[in-house]
Amino acid sequence: MSSAARNPVSPAEVLGGNLLPHSRESEMALLGAMIFDNTVIGDVVEIVNARDMFAFPAHQVVFEAILRLHLERKPIDLVVLRDDLAKERRLEAVGGADYLMALVEGVPNAANAVEYAKTIQEKFILRNIIETCQKIVHTATQVTENVDQVRDEAEKALFQALAKGEKASVRTMTEILHETFAQIQDIHDRKARLLGLSTGFYEIDDLLSGLQPGQLYIVAARPSMGKTSFALNVLENVALREQKPVLLFSLEMASQQIAQSMLCSHARVDSSLLRSGRVSEEDFQKLVMAAGAFHEAKIFIDDSADLSALELRTRARRMKARENIELVVVDYLQKMHAKSGNKAPESRQLEIAMISSNL
Repeated sequence: MSSAARNPVSPAEVLGGNLLPHSRESEMALLGAMIFDNTVIGDVVEIVNARDMFAFPAHQVVFEAILRLHLERKPIDLVVLRDDLAKERRLEAVGGADYLMALVEGVPNAANAVEYAKTIQEKFILRNIIETCQKIVHTATQVTENVDQVRDEAEKALFQALAKGEKASVRTMTEILHETFAQIQDIHDRKARLLGLSTGFYEIDDLLSGLQPGQLYIVAARPSMGKTSFALNVLENVALREQKPVLLFSLEMASQQIAQSMLCSHARVDSSLLRSGRVSEEDFQKLVMAAGAFHEAKIFIDDSADLSALELRTRARRMKARENIELVVVDYLQKMHAKSGNKAPESRQLEIAMISSNL
């Protein structure tokens, strides 16, 4: 076997003269397993979903070729893969046919493909953490003001680096299509009406196809038109019917007020009767039953006043990492402030725009 086939490339990234975390053996074993047994590919791409998760550029090329052939529903073996790489003029770049053969021959057990993938994922996360920390150190040594912004960006970057199965920011269409078709297949299999979380209001669900991950929705109306009540109804539906963890930032009402409002709404009891102390035995029993329904629900309430957009985003990010929050509700936008360093926004309209952008 040629020297190129034995060691086609090494990770380019170095830290203090040392290679960044990687496992050449795991990368070779995983690629070999995918070639040897095509049935493991579906499980593998749930863990290793981007070429950049491989430390060796040659392995990135082979992985990309395997995904492309798999998406085209072609059976993958040494001959098919070799011909595909040759057609793309990339065969020699990966070490030639000898290296492809070495990948398959070196597989200890194709059934362990998921374990190889997990090792690759772990090394990728470690490399990301190192790279992120280097960037944070560089930024922190350069900054002279606006420390809040730097702190927020540093925390955001670290959360992304620590996230299990983090996806690379630049990805090929081949990689993206695998996830896209997996979602389409899931929709087809479940015959789901909605792609996102149900609000509990069917006409709104039909318009939005449910609340989508990563989207910002603003409820706008004149004062005293029921914006808070509507938002709490949506939050209640997601927490109780969908059984998803939810987080409410209440910048105006205290947490006990929020709880009373939600209990009365769920129990169909007039909240004014509760405030005036005129609760009948029947209504009391309804409230007891409502409390039982909410008892096990994963509803988290932060009633801190005077939160900035950066502070709110930081707290939401922490709760997402800790409790896997599926929905965040903020009541309400006008009570927030941008707090962008030492420089105040030129107008309230601009500040609201900045807050919306941060959220």
